[in-house]
Amino acid sequence: MTSAATYAVQPRVATAGDYFALLKPRVMSLVIFTGVAGLLVAPGSIDPLTAFTALLCIAVGAGASGALNMAYDSDIDAVMARTVARPIPRGAIAREEALAFGWALSVGSVAFMGLFVNYLAAALLAFEAASDAEPANRSFGLEGLGEVLTARGRIPEAERALKEALALRQAAHDQPFGLAWSQAPLGRLLCDRGAPAEGMPLVEAALKSRSSEARPDDVLVAQTRVALGRCLVAAGRFEEAQTALASAYPVLAAQSKFGSDLQIPVGPPGFGQLCRQIIGHRPPAEAVP
Repeated sequence: MTSAATYAVQPRVATAGDYFALLKPRVMSLVIFTGVAGLLVAPGSIDPLTAFTALLCIAVGAGASGALNMAYDSDIDAVMARTVARPIPRGAIAREEALAFGWALSVGSVAFMGLFVNYLAAALLAFEAASDAEPANRSFGLEGLGEVLTARGRIPEAERALKEALALRQAAHDQPFGLAWSQAPLGRLLCDRGAPAEGMPLVEAALKSRSSEARPDDVLVAQTRVALGRCLVAAGRFEEAQTALASAYPVLAAQSKFGSDLQIPVGPPGFGQLCRQIIGHRPPAEAVP
């Protein structure tokens, strides 16, 4: 299996392909497609050279955001299996070089858009580039990192990652539904390590925001109820935990295509089995005697 350590001992000189990878070409291609679609449906006509310049600036601006995002999230990428082969974790490009590269492309694309297209388009490109590359977007990566570290048993590191993610969302004045992406896993982790008084309010807040959506995601709500059930078990409130888990089980059972006729036991041993059963989507016979 490829790991961060494998790449750490194999530093090498960056190639053109490494810098191109920083631009996140797959994401960049989607942005270009959107720009082409906008030009095709826009009323009136546009000079072909101006259209080409606009698309080029959009592509470079999108790539600059990708490079800056990789620089900001390089510490996260070094831990995640999906991203460990990126140029910065692998040692091909230094984080500072990626930042300089990204900012140079970002400033250049906005300047060219203003000079050769118009200032309004340049302002919109600058706003979009800044939004995509904002360090607060680290919250998404940190939440994923927290889940990975939790699964690996590295609880203190997972807790730090999730707390940082929540702090970033709060600093950005994120909406309650956005905060829930950090609150639910952090609250569950705190409850699992024996701090339900600290973790349960976070899970309850996440459940409230997810349940109050105009079209709530039933599976997401059910998963949050499972987290709440775990917190209630940790607090010794078994009757309330039974209610939370019983309401979650049919939804998750339907996703796994097995029956939901489950007699939920009351008491710590039974709830431990039930939590493992729901999280693992295993049939009742495999988890409950």
